[in-house]
Amino acid sequence: MKRLHFRFQKHHIQSLTVSIGVANFTQHGLTGEEAIHHADLALFAAKKQGRDRTIIYTEELSDNNKE
Repeated sequence: MKRLHFRFQKHHIQSLTVSIGVANFTQHGLTGEEAIHHADLALFAAKKQGRDRTIIYTEELSDNNKE
């Protein structure tokens, strides 16, 4: 994404970064709501670690969220 150039109306956007949180349905949650919650925790971790990255949910992320 960083290397792509976008145009919005008359504006050129030179740099765009993306942070992504990933959770696997049934492995990381037995309901859609639970899987989305875990994907959100992974997304927050990606942003906290400096953005512009992808993080896959692990149990450790739930443990860190309790603190």
